[in-house]
Amino acid sequence: MKTIAICNYKGGVGKTATTINLAAELAAAGREVIVIDVDGQRNLSKFYQADTEYGSTTYELLTGQAEPLWAELVQPTSSERIRIVPASDELPKADLAALTGGDVNRSGLRDFCTAVAEDEGADYILIDCPTSYSAATVAALFAADEVIIPVELEGFALAGARDLTEQIAGLRRINPRLRVAGALITKRYRSRLQDEAEAALRATKIPTFRQSIPRRAAVPESIAAGMALRDYAANNPAALSYHLFAQEYLREEPIHE
Repeated sequence: MKTIAICNYKGGVGKTATTINLAAELAAAGREVIVIDVDGQRNLSKFYQADTEYGSTTYELLTGQAEPLWAELVQPTSSERIRIVPASDELPKADLAALTGGDVNRSGLRDFCTAVAEDEGADYILIDCPTSYSAATVAALFAADEVIIPVELEGFALAGARDLTEQIAGLRRINPRLRVAGALITKRYRSRLQDEAEAALRATKIPTFRQSIPRRAAVPESIAAGMALRDYAANNPAALSYHLFAQEYLREEPIHE
């Protein structure tokens, strides 16, 4: 089993869209997937129509209030192979607790992922991270094996990707297995500035996936409709690109083939 954090400190780069569509592609390829929402905005939880009021959430995982059995924490989704641990609007309280010396279980997410792996409960866990360097982000990176960084070809976003890789280098002191799987270029469109920015990104030490995701209206439309792109508009260039990206990722992980 592999745990992947989908993370970038820059907002609006497509973290949730990438989580949704990578999960859908992995499920279509026959993989069992658990998605975890650690973003207080709860966009992933809303997409999957998860119960964030009465079911256990990542807030309980971070504060040590969760039930001990991982199978009791996950909720089903409309996809047979995808389950979710949703977020709560109380997640910001975990940051407050971290700042004031309150109870924050940094290893809660890692323990959950370890338990799933031991029971062979999933092939992949995808963690949709918030935009800030928060208690939830630290817990996600502490639990993860790899990080995928969705990135727009904008100067500020590229700086955010570099900042994140520096943070990951520091976190390896407490999570030695953590590595950057790669940056995923999102919202790509044809322009000289985009070409130059892509060349600049690929010239850095940040590993970057060959496949990029084009800017298409179908991406936000599909999310608003509660559907992955492969189900909403299978022939759309963005849908095809996410499919090719998932294939590229799986080729990079022959142990899971």
